Amino acid sequence: MLCAAALAGYLVQIQVLFDTATGSLLAAMLLGLAVRLEAGTVAPRRARRLPAAAQRVALGAAALAFAPPGLWVKHAILGAADVRHLVPGPGAEKAIAAGIEAFPPLANTNRLHLSQELARVWPGVHARDAALAGTTLRRADREAAVARRVEPANWRIRHGLARLCAVAAATGPDHAERARELLAEVRALAAVRPVLLRALSPPGALMARLLADGRIELGWSRSPGAGYHEVARSTAPEALRTIHYRYDPSPGRLAVPAGPFRYSIKACRYAGECSAWADWP
Repeated sequence: MLCAAALAGYLVQIQVLFDTATGSLLAAMLLGLAVRLEAGTVAPRRARRLPAAAQRVALGAAALAFAPPGLWVKHAILGAADVRHLVPGPGAEKAIAAGIEAFPPLANTNRLHLSQELARVWPGVHARDAALAGTTLRRADREAAVARRVEPANWRIRHGLARLCAVAAATGPDHAERARELLAEVRALAAVRPVLLRALSPPGALMARLLADGRIELGWSRSPGAGYHEVARSTAPEALRTIHYRYDPSPGRLAVPAGPFRYSIKACRYAGECSAWADWP
């Protein structure tokens, strides 16, 4: 009975975990246990209302009747289980779009992440391929529209898209009006929430000078609104490696080895919410 109680408690708990594929198995086990307990407690004259063969036929027919909807539910559960938590990073917007396609009914979180991630990387994506950036922006707009229909009171969906349009307005002024419209909707739904934050600017006033010991001193000015600055070193644009974090709000200085390296810096509010990289000459 202790095991049955534990299984029953777990079955109740996973009713709110729509990507858990073990619910039907638990239900079948508990149903079988209930039947077994009933068979041992019901009086013999009431234990069998039908002959054994008729009982088997009835149970088989019931199992066949429930099989198609069970397979459909199982397919939906396994599809939801394919939607994974995604960590922002290079190319994450493509992985997020794939997560939306994996199971659209539960994809509103990924739809929000798509807008947020594209806003984070917009300057770089637009600089590399303006056409791709425009296509991805339209995809984010369509997915946000789906999310708003599913959750009409969710202000975060509108806020994420408004932030994306505000960032995109730096490369296309026509996006500014769309950002204002969405932000007005956000204020109507959540008047006490903070207003739209401006995109972080890369650190400014970069300087580099040679020190007496042969090293190079890198200097920069703080970006307003940044929580920390991240310095990275590379020998190629695609091979940046972080070498320093600075949380001090004062202008920064850092001594680094001289050599065939390229040093870059970006400002971040928090992990995943950063400016574009700025390079030292």
